[in-house]
Amino acid sequence: MKKSFTSITVLCAALLFMGAGCFNLGPEDPNQPPARTGPGGMFVSEDKGETWTAISRIPRADGVKSLRGVSVYKLIQDPTDTEALYWSAPSLGIYYTYDGGTTWQQPRQVKKGLVYNVAVHPKDKCTLYITDGIKIYISSDCSRHWKGIHDNIAANSDKYRTIIIDPFNPDRMTIISQKGRVLRSDNRGFSWDSIATIKSGISVVDAYYDPMNEDIMYATTKSKGLFRSDDGGLTWSSLLDNLRQYRGANDFRRFYMHKSKSDVLFWISKYGILRSEDRGETWSAYDLVTAPGVASIYAFEINPKNDQEIYYTAAVGNKSSLYYSADGGVHWFTKKLPSDQIPSILHLHPEKENKIYLGFTIQATSN
Repeated sequence: MKKSFTSITVLCAALLFMGAGCFNLGPEDPNQPPARTGPGGMFVSEDKGETWTAISRIPRADGVKSLRGVSVYKLIQDPTDTEALYWSAPSLGIYYTYDGGTTWQQPRQVKKGLVYNVAVHPKDKCTLYITDGIKIYISSDCSRHWKGIHDNIAANSDKYRTIIIDPFNPDRMTIISQKGRVLRSDNRGFSWDSIATIKSGISVVDAYYDPMNEDIMYATTKSKGLFRSDDGGLTWSSLLDNLRQYRGANDFRRFYMHKSKSDVLFWISKYGILRSEDRGETWSAYDLVTAPGVASIYAFEINPKNDQEIYYTAAVGNKSSLYYSADGGVHWFTKKLPSDQIPSILHLHPEKENKIYLGFTIQATSN
């Protein structure tokens, strides 16, 4: 694919990405670029990334407070309400909004720790599930109250990294642990059966049901590539060999399933951005502005109404940028971001094509 270059100064080697949403840049080094600057928290653009507005406000009894010092680990969209979003914040639990991010609230019982995932029931938006790695919790009243419904008996050595709901059978839920244990519930999470182990020696980052193909599931790993199940999680196949021709492709950053085209996947790694049209059996690489491995790519999105519009965020050295293509990745252009913190989350509004949410993770500092 032909490239259209925007002037970019290469400051240093790309940052090391330590798993989706978790960053550790190590101690200060006089030979490294200066620390990142700017706010964290959430931003929104109403014009496809040309301008940005901070949306990090939370009303308190003593006035409206700012969340611009809070990092964004994940941003989860309610599948039935386009204005409802859930923000997982490292060490601070979750925040949620029902007005598209204008204001945020925080559940009284979920103000500590890291919430690895939020699952919203697709037929009952007030029923939510979260995992902090140790337990599964449920809220049946739109985050007002939470109760534990399942304990991780191996919590000290194996965290629950994800909890997901089957889009074809909403009463069925799956947990996949960091070490690849697969548990399934057929009664909305009140009892669980262990049904498989993906593979020994892996570190699972996240898992996904395919919304267009029943019983198809995917699990991403930190350094062992992508796994797929064709039978609802009972057996799993490694797709790592299909990625090996791309140096650094086993170093995972993001995974994305096309929202309207069946079997089309995107794998974002240290190498760059790869696309598969056959469920991960074969891959092709996008030709980006930077050479493979130079930029650290953190977030990726496609316009759900026009898949020629592709966005990703990346950093070279301590400088972060938004990259945009209007022609399916043939030409790329850069856009300025409102902060040089780590641009960890991109999310396009499901209905408003010009509206983009952007979340930042604040760079860890060493004492």
